[in-house]
Amino acid sequence: MLIRKRTLCKELDISPATVWRMVQDGRLPQPRKLGENSVAWLRAEIEEYVKALPVVTAANIQTVAPGAKRGRKPSVVGRA
Repeated sequence: MLIRKRTLCKELDISPATVWRMVQDGRLPQPRKLGENSVAWLRAEIEEYVKALPVVTAANIQTVAPGAKRGRKPSVVGRA
């Protein structure tokens, strides 16, 4: 069975740009060309990708302090 990009984005909760970035990086399988302007992925390949994702456990989860924003340095209050 085939899965189209819009459905793939919804199922993985990612944007279309992220889908193409992940395909280019090799993190997602290559799509199949259905026509001139149409592509789709094999559902079995997407399911294999999802099954291969690491499982989140208490031992491997990265905690973030309450109120902190990921990827940003903490702001200093009262800085001029």
